[in-house]
Amino acid sequence: MPLFDLSKWAANITLYYEDDLWGARISDAYRSKYLTGAGNALANSGGGIKGTHNIDFEAHIKIRPGLRLTAEGINLTNQPIRQFVSDADRTEVYTTSGRTFALGVSAEF
Repeated sequence: MPLFDLSKWAANITLYYEDDLWGARISDAYRSKYLTGAGNALANSGGGIKGTHNIDFEAHIKIRPGLRLTAEGINLTNQPIRQFVSDADRTEVYTTSGRTFALGVSAEF
């Protein structure tokens, strides 16, 4: 019997580059499905969360000393969270936040 809230497979990798003028990073995260609870003989046989695969990106450039412009993208794969129930992996809850993009400026005083 698998343990609750633990995936059989999980992997993360981040590649980045940074120097005095600019920097960038890309991150990839994978998690296979995992169980969140068990059922009984009278009800469903448990449930869990289906596997996910997310990619994030961030880049920045120094405009001048103490001033930096940044761009960021989160969940570029537009990965939903799918909660399932029973052995048939029937989707019970489907949640999506979509892709998120941000631009920003940071300053040091």
